[in-house]
Amino acid sequence: MSFYTALTGLNGSSADISATSNNIANVGTTGFKRSRVEFGDIFATSPLQNASSSIGSGTILKGIKQQFTQGNIAASLNALDLAISGQGFFALKPSLTSAQTVYTRNGSLNVNNDRYVVDSAGQFLLTYPVNTDGSVTAKDLDSAVPLQLPVTSGDPQATSNIKLGVNVNAASDVVTDRPQFQDGYTFDPNDPETFTNSTSITIFDDLGNPTIATVYFIKTQAASADDPTNKYDTRLVINDTVITPDLVSAVDDAGKQIFVDRFGQQTTTIPDDNYFIEGKGSPLYKLDDLQTLVPSQPAKISGEQTSFDFGEEGDKLVEIVNDPLQFKATREAGNSGSDVYWGKDFLLVNVDDSDQPVSIDINPGLYNAEQLAAEVERAINAAYGDDRKFQVEQNVDDTITLDFQRVGADGTITPLTNKVSVELLGTDSYVTEAMGDDFAITGTSPDFTKEEFLAHSQVRINETLNAYGRQYSDDPLGVGGLQFAKSTGEQITSVYEYTQVVELERVDDPADNHYMVHSYFNKRPALSVHTVLNSVSGNGTNLIEYASTENRLRIYLEAGTDLTDYEQGRTITLAGDNNFRGDLNGRSFVISSTGTATVGGNSYKYVDVSTSGLAVADEDFNITTGSATVFALTSPADDEPTVEAFFEGAHPVYEGAQEQYSSQSIILREKQGSTAATQKGAFVASEWKIQNGTENAANSPANLKTNLEFLGLQNL
Repeated sequence: MSFYTALTGLNGSSADISATSNNIANVGTTGFKRSRVEFGDIFATSPLQNASSSIGSGTILKGIKQQFTQGNIAASLNALDLAISGQGFFALKPSLTSAQTVYTRNGSLNVNNDRYVVDSAGQFLLTYPVNTDGSVTAKDLDSAVPLQLPVTSGDPQATSNIKLGVNVNAASDVVTDRPQFQDGYTFDPNDPETFTNSTSITIFDDLGNPTIATVYFIKTQAASADDPTNKYDTRLVINDTVITPDLVSAVDDAGKQIFVDRFGQQTTTIPDDNYFIEGKGSPLYKLDDLQTLVPSQPAKISGEQTSFDFGEEGDKLVEIVNDPLQFKATREAGNSGSDVYWGKDFLLVNVDDSDQPVSIDINPGLYNAEQLAAEVERAINAAYGDDRKFQVEQNVDDTITLDFQRVGADGTITPLTNKVSVELLGTDSYVTEAMGDDFAITGTSPDFTKEEFLAHSQVRINETLNAYGRQYSDDPLGVGGLQFAKSTGEQITSVYEYTQVVELERVDDPADNHYMVHSYFNKRPALSVHTVLNSVSGNGTNLIEYASTENRLRIYLEAGTDLTDYEQGRTITLAGDNNFRGDLNGRSFVISSTGTATVGGNSYKYVDVSTSGLAVADEDFNITTGSATVFALTSPADDEPTVEAFFEGAHPVYEGAQEQYSSQSIILREKQGSTAATQKGAFVASEWKIQNGTENAANSPANLKTNLEFLGLQNL
């Protein structure tokens, strides 16, 4: 009995080895599924025996099971070879007249003499029947038919359409701006300096002959605040011949040019000669012009997953900016870790596969996930909406008249002798300049939205009232004690990418000086004005020392510093040249204490500031003496600045305004109120304190003016 039990084990091992050998032998068989041997225990007992003490009688082969797991899909040189990813089988017929259906995972197929697709055994591959347009007519196995290739399937066809998907480098330089093309750009496929990248594909002529077509990509524009897109031009070269694009107007069967009217209908009648023939601006269609009512259908747009980091709960805020001076801080400018995004051309929406997608701008602000979705919805509705636009006509509605009445002590009411007339035409404002429209005209204004109209009107009202208050010596508005000096700089043509300190002084009182800081911390230009400036001269070894465990930054100031100017709880701003540490330069901190330290027998004055919650650094660091030029600026409580500096249009024009209109100009304005010295003149720039990069030292009036041009202050 023991011999028989052992023999069943040998038989079982032999069967297992045989199955393994079969698996190994078929390792190269297409579609083969390995087998697994399954065994069972032989166990015999009788009612008179104790089952718990019975010994088994060996093993028995219960069966061989195939394992239908997904195998590896390999490429082959046979165009008809097929593979199934996932579950399923190929269905085949042994013969054309057979009623039997067999199944296989082996996709090694070829064509027989009658153009039927068959396997290596000559069995016919079954497929669903289709119409002449390729649509399936039945999807049941009974309707499946053997696949036969048509006679014309082998005829050559010339390549007529190329669909190409590429990913170009956003950081590449603009080819047309390279020095060798300053006198004009000419493309040359043999000169790699005339293009950015290229890729080649194989195409075929009408005889089936292959040839190489190469597409060259030429970067023509880098992302900027005006247009946050990188643009590429393309050239197609075949057999050393540059193919010229052949763009033609759409025509009907009769050869008449096709236009689209204001209702979106195709027509061969020219809707507007100026627009369609001469390429002028599109005419403004008002709601009253519509003659045909067309029921609208709600649109639904689905986009891809965004890269915004709203946190797990969706309540983390991201910032949207539209100010060109803030563009360098955005994700679109290449700052991969930034939570600031550009709001202009935020997304493109294409409805009904139109040839011209609509660019969607969203308003600046801080948004969580839900708020941003609502703002995008509002912006899309506004872009596709039919809201009325405004026009201002000369001598019709181009003047706003304001009449103020003064109540005397005896209750009598006295109106203005000369009413205030606000002209909306004939003068541009920074709002209309930001819109790109010209309002310094006569006749009729360009079309503008309600937001644009309100903003332009508010600016013109402010400017007119200010001019009216200065015009009359009898002070009819009663604002004589509230006047202030204001100066406007020129437009900043490109972002000044440094931190700078500009000394300001009154034209009629040079002793009344202030210090304007242009901060470029986090690549976001910001302005502030201070009354106290001292050099950070160090303690003989270090200018600044940082203790991470104490969250403390110690700043060593020059010997003549009056530490009483640096009051606890007030702010201190650090401004240095381009060699100064970037996470400190242009940044403001809260003063925690001041003191004097003795180093090497010498006393040095210092200011300690708290960095708690500011994420300055995880480890201690020192900024050594001589490594950078650094200034510290503050304003004591009893010596507040009497002048402020800000970027014109960087804030809402009126309360509740959703849009901003940055003029990219700096405003220097005396602070209003009882402290304003109305009898004094305006503030002007008198000194450029920091030399950054390749700037010239401001040691002459010419160099000072050249440097001030970076901030548009050369005429102040």
